[in-house]
Amino acid sequence: MAPDNPNNLVASTINTYQQQGNAWGDRIYTSANGGASWTDVIARGFAKDSAGVSWVGDKAIHWAGTVELDPFDTKAAWVSSGNGIFKTANINATPATWTFNVAGLEETVPLNLVSIPGGPLVSAIGDYDGFRHTDPTRYAPIHTPSIGSTTGLDFAARKTSVLARAGGNDNPGMYYSTDTGITWKKTAAMNGKNGQVALSSDGAVLLHSPENSATSYRSTDFGSSWTAVNGLNVTAARPVADAVNPRKFYAYDNGRVFVSTDGGVSFAPKATLQSGGSKVIRAVPNREGELWVPLYGAGLARSTDSGATFGSIGSVSYAAAVGFGAAAPGATFPTVYIWGTVNGVKGVHRSVDTGATWVRINDDAHQYGGPGNGQFVIGDMNRYGVVYMSTAGRGIAMGLPGGTTPPPIDPPPPVEPPTPTPSKQCVYQVRSQWPGGFNGAVQITNRGTSAMNGWSVSWTYSDGSKVASMWNAVLSGSNPYTATNLGWNAVIQPGQTVEFGFQGTSGSAGSQVPVLGGSACAKAAK
Repeated sequence: MAPDNPNNLVASTINTYQQQGNAWGDRIYTSANGGASWTDVIARGFAKDSAGVSWVGDKAIHWAGTVELDPFDTKAAWVSSGNGIFKTANINATPATWTFNVAGLEETVPLNLVSIPGGPLVSAIGDYDGFRHTDPTRYAPIHTPSIGSTTGLDFAARKTSVLARAGGNDNPGMYYSTDTGITWKKTAAMNGKNGQVALSSDGAVLLHSPENSATSYRSTDFGSSWTAVNGLNVTAARPVADAVNPRKFYAYDNGRVFVSTDGGVSFAPKATLQSGGSKVIRAVPNREGELWVPLYGAGLARSTDSGATFGSIGSVSYAAAVGFGAAAPGATFPTVYIWGTVNGVKGVHRSVDTGATWVRINDDAHQYGGPGNGQFVIGDMNRYGVVYMSTAGRGIAMGLPGGTTPPPIDPPPPVEPPTPTPSKQCVYQVRSQWPGGFNGAVQITNRGTSAMNGWSVSWTYSDGSKVASMWNAVLSGSNPYTATNLGWNAVIQPGQTVEFGFQGTSGSAGSQVPVLGGSACAKAAK
C-alpha cells in the first residue's frame, strides 16, 4: 500500500510458475482502486536487468514472499524472491524493468569447495550449481551447463586443470573439465545420482559414490565407462585421493578407514578409529600418505602411513571439519584449519605447526552456526591465512587475516619473462599480482636427449621480494632460494615439462623476474 494513497496497492503470487520473460516465476499485480480491479504487470510487459550478475540471467522472480511500493517514490517497487531482491523504478511502465539488486546478501547452501594451487576457488552450491570464483569480492560465473544442485566436486592434485562435478537431483548429471572449470563436458554415463566424486592425483581415475548407494564406481575415460569398486561397502561413501600417489585413495565410515593402493579398483579396511566422526576426511597437499580425520567428540586423528595407523592431535577435544591451506611464511607444512574445540573454546582454529598449537581466528559473533550442510573448512591454497567455511544457508563464509584485502585469485594471463637463451631450460613466470603479493611459477623443460633424474632451481631477489610458501617442490634457503624436486616429479623425460609454484610478498619493484640457476637451469641443451 502506498503511504500517500490507500487505494494504490501492490500484491504478488507465491509459488506460481508462469511465463516471465525467459523463465517461469510469480506474477505481480497493482490496483489503483483499493483492490476492486487488478493489473498483471508481468503479463503487461516484463524486462529484466541482471545488473552484470551473469548467473541470474536465466533466473526468475520466484518464491515472491514480499512485494512493497517504495514509500519515497511510489512508482518504484521492491520484491524479494528465491534468487534475491529485484527492484523496478516504474511499476506502471510497459514494460516494467526489474533490476537484480543484491550485493553480498546470500541464502545459498554451499556443499563443496576446492582451492586450486595457482588457480581459482571453485564451489558446489545447492540449487545453483556452483561458481568459478576468480575474485571472491565479485559475483562469479556459474557452472555451465547447469545441473542445479551440485553435490560432488574434486580436482586432480598433480594435474590441477582437471576437475569433476556431479549432482542434479531430478536431472542427474556428471561433468568434467580440463581447463580449471572454465568449460565443462558431460560424461557419457553415470550411475545413480548426486553423491561425491574423487580424482586421482594425476587425473586419470575418477571415482563416483552415488547418493544412497552402497556401491561406488570407477572410470578411467572420464565417465564413458564405469566398473564397480570392490571392497568399499559404504553407503554414500566419500572417497578422497592421495595428494601425491595416483594409486592411493582413502575413505572413512563410522570408525572404519578404507584404503585403495590400486588406483581405486578395490579398497580394504585398515585402521579402526573411534566410532562416529565425519566422512569428510582430508589428504594433506603435496604429502604422500598423510591423512587427517575429524572425529567429532573423539577429536582429530592424523595418519602419516597411508591410513595404517593414526595418532591424535592432543589439544583438540572436538573436531567437525578439517582442511588445509597455503603454508605460513617460513613454514614447510600446509596451514591446518578446523571447526572444533581447542582448550574448551569452540570455533574456527588455525595451526601453522602441524597441530602443535592453535589460534582461534573467529569470535563468538561470527560462528555462523558451524559448517552446516557442506561440512567443510578449507584454507586458500594461494594465500596464507585466508579460509572458507560452509554454512547452513548463509553462503560461503570467508575469513581474512586482519587488515588484508582479498586480491583476485585468478588474474589476467601470466606475465612472461624474456625468452631464455637456447642453452637454458627454465622459465620464471609471475602468474598473478596484487598490492604486496604475487603468485609465481617456474617451468623446467628437459631440452636434452636423456632423462633428468633429480633437479634443483635457485634464484635471488634484489628488490626485497620474498617467497612465503611453495607447492610441487621443497623450498630451502632465504634469498637465495632453492627449490628441489619431490619424489614424484624428480624424473623429467626429454621434451617433458614440470612446474612448481609459490606465493610471495612483493619488494620495492613489485614482483621481480630474477635470473635462475641451479642444476636444472644450467644444463645445456644437447
